[in-house]
Amino acid sequence: MQKYIKKIRRSSNFGLFGSIAVAMVVILFVVISKHRFYMDDGSYQRFLIAGLMIAVVDISAVLFSVRKQIPRFKQLSSIEEKLRSYASLMSQIYYGTLIAVAMVIGIVVLSNNTQLIMLLVLMVLSLFFLFPNMYKVKVDLGLDNTTMKQLYGDAYVADKVEEETASEMTESALTEDDSTTDTTNIKNC
Repeated sequence: MQKYIKKIRRSSNFGLFGSIAVAMVVILFVVISKHRFYMDDGSYQRFLIAGLMIAVVDISAVLFSVRKQIPRFKQLSSIEEKLRSYASLMSQIYYGTLIAVAMVIGIVVLSNNTQLIMLLVLMVLSLFFLFPNMYKVKVDLGLDNTTMKQLYGDAYVADKVEEETASEMTESALTEDDSTTDTTNIKNC
């Protein structure tokens, strides 16, 4: 299962930091460089529409896939299946968005269209919100503290409130079992 955790880390780090790096390069190029590409109005509009479509399709695909896929992962039976599916989804999201960012950057540079930089920033921002740290993985996959300790070891710090609630629930369940047994014994007498 550690290979899936490494895959999640690798794809998310590469996709996020790669997108940030190329976005910063193009922003600096637009701001600092004196070199510009110019084109006629018809080509400029086509490039603008193409950049808009790429950004909108990417952001909506990311949000739609997260909304539809993550609740399904919680219903899978084994932890390995959950992690494999989650790692695959994160790879698709981060590598796909990196490719989309590179395409929009190409359009920004070739058309000298600075309006698309806003959408570029939104694409990178969506990757920030989805970044899968260990606590987000726990929530997304519906894992418990013992499983998280097995997966992440000492790096995972359990929530004290959750541990206390779990121990109180087991104590109350034991108390309820004792009280129902006592009530049953009284009725049998």
